[in-house]
Amino acid sequence: MAEHELPLSTALKHQISSSAELQREEREQFIDSLLSRAEIRLIQGDLSALDLFEAVAKLDPSNADLFFRQGLSLFECGCEQERKKTLFLACKKFKKAASLSPGNYRIWHAWGNTLFALGLAFHQECHFLQAKEKLERALRSASEMSKKEISLLYGDLGRIFVKLGEHSGEAIDFQMALSAFQKGYDLDDEQSPDFWLERSRAYLALAQLIPDTSLFLKAGYSLRHALRLEPANSEIWITLAACLKELYFQTHDEGHFSQANDSFSAASQLEPNLGSLCFSWAQFLLHAGLLQGDLKRLHASIEKCCRALSLGVEKPLVQGVWSEALAAIGLETDHLELMLEAENRALQAVEECPDSPELYLAHGNALYSLGAYFNDIDYTYQAIEKYQEGLSIDRSRPSLWHAMAKSYSTLALLDAEDEAFSKAYRFFSKALQLRWTAPCLFDFALCLSRQGEFLQNSKWLHEALFYFEQALSLQKNAVYLHPDWLFHYAVTLDLLGDLEEDEKSYLRAIEIFSHVLMIDPDFPQIHYRLALALCHFGDVSGSTDSLYKALHHFRLSAAREEENDQILLDWGLTLANLAEKIYDPEATDLAFQEGEQKVIQAAKLGNVHAYYHLGSLYALRKDTDKALHFLEKARQFDALPPLEEILEDEWLDNLRHTSAFHTFLSQLEGKPHTTT
Repeated sequence: MAEHELPLSTALKHQISSSAELQREEREQFIDSLLSRAEIRLIQGDLSALDLFEAVAKLDPSNADLFFRQGLSLFECGCEQERKKTLFLACKKFKKAASLSPGNYRIWHAWGNTLFALGLAFHQECHFLQAKEKLERALRSASEMSKKEISLLYGDLGRIFVKLGEHSGEAIDFQMALSAFQKGYDLDDEQSPDFWLERSRAYLALAQLIPDTSLFLKAGYSLRHALRLEPANSEIWITLAACLKELYFQTHDEGHFSQANDSFSAASQLEPNLGSLCFSWAQFLLHAGLLQGDLKRLHASIEKCCRALSLGVEKPLVQGVWSEALAAIGLETDHLELMLEAENRALQAVEECPDSPELYLAHGNALYSLGAYFNDIDYTYQAIEKYQEGLSIDRSRPSLWHAMAKSYSTLALLDAEDEAFSKAYRFFSKALQLRWTAPCLFDFALCLSRQGEFLQNSKWLHEALFYFEQALSLQKNAVYLHPDWLFHYAVTLDLLGDLEEDEKSYLRAIEIFSHVLMIDPDFPQIHYRLALALCHFGDVSGSTDSLYKALHHFRLSAAREEENDQILLDWGLTLANLAEKIYDPEATDLAFQEGEQKVIQAAKLGNVHAYYHLGSLYALRKDTDKALHFLEKARQFDALPPLEEILEDEWLDNLRHTSAFHTFLSQLEGKPHTTT
């Protein structure tokens, strides 16, 4: 309102004082004209309107409609000019009107909307609760209202429940909001853009509390309704972008990525200078790029960071996103300078804004990338320190717990430390407790699988399978988008089959490896791992058909990696295994010879474990001298398996009666052996 106010003129005061002498109809017209004059003054910012309202009220103190009109004027003025005191005055007028005409639903409705406006102004839950009471009171007179009026009431009630939910954090409030919105829509399907926008917000808020992807889909449906009515509304586009962003990160559906990206683009065209929007777009592109290892998206994120800086977004926050993108690009492309720049940007950002957990996450990720590049655990420990600093600020960040868990998982793999694995296990559990996401489930499963493989412990492998299955169940399209998830799931099944000699585990592993091969024929090591699974199944089941299939995949794998000694070793052993199971002497001899050649080739390429297997092969063929020669060579390179395995190795049976082998065993029994 204006700083000045015009006092009531002497003439006007005289007219008011002498109005009692007017006839009833003339007096009503006079009161109405005074009320209209007060309303105009209020719109113009003239505070004398309040005095005029009081004067009019005294002329007809029992007229509910008069107080109702005053309340409406004050409400509209208070909302337009953001005058909180004016809104309180409006409430007083509505209260008086309601006392004079308690059955008038319009009064209760307007009073409730005014209290809602006060709730927005003061951010206080009590005003929203009072607003709810007033609208529920208005609904008691539903029999007197049109469907349109009842629909509007339910729409406003839905908005109130959304705000109550934001204060309480309880799902029931958002569910009540959605129920109110649905009742409003059922009564009148021609709703405003604001109705659809508010309804979408209820769905989005509920989706943060209940893990249900359909809630995001319903929010998107509401927002598209709003856009059909008002396509140039930037707020709707921004909300749709946020909705589709969350939907993408839950489903990893590339269609949702494209739609979210298009929504960000549309919003940016309407609000080209809105820095917060540009920064949100940069964050979206960063995390989408990290999820898929997409360099194009990571570069696009950096472009948006540049734009956000030019629009005045806080530099440290932008530098954090920029740093994460650089670190990921550098690690993927082996560009050390990019990772160093990432670490430098993150360090500067943390120094400028030391209270931001996101920046400690970015700094930790930059250090983690350097650790991966140099294979240096010192960087990994430094990364952990940064994650811990971030958690000291906010312990409710699942991304920080996840990063901590991955770091300790890396340490457990490199150092084989039980303590590192225990911490990884605990931190993965904490991250999943805060947010149950498919990527975190997969990383946890992979950590458990590697620990189970290292310790030869089926307990960890069974638990790994559980988390792999949870990730794949949550991420329905992972079978197409994340063949690596399926690959490691199958590897774990194969490992479990080895420990438990379980044919079902092998068959399931073979099935999944075959699926990965179908999706991505160039997937790294797919032919090799499929060959191993087929070989393992053939060993347990006696199936020569599986062994022949294994040889086919070993051949394809070796064609891609001609100097991979481990592939050659396993290929050679499979040939020897097959030779034992076929009854054609010529074919048997040929398989043994080819197997011997592959194992010798592996030894020449530096695989010291091949010496023991050569000894076993020659023992199987009753060539005692060569067998003992290579067993001794394996001992010299400390490449023998544990003594227990040597004693149980059936391929060495032809040596057990020889004194030379007994001497060899005696030497082993006097000296502990290790294997790498």
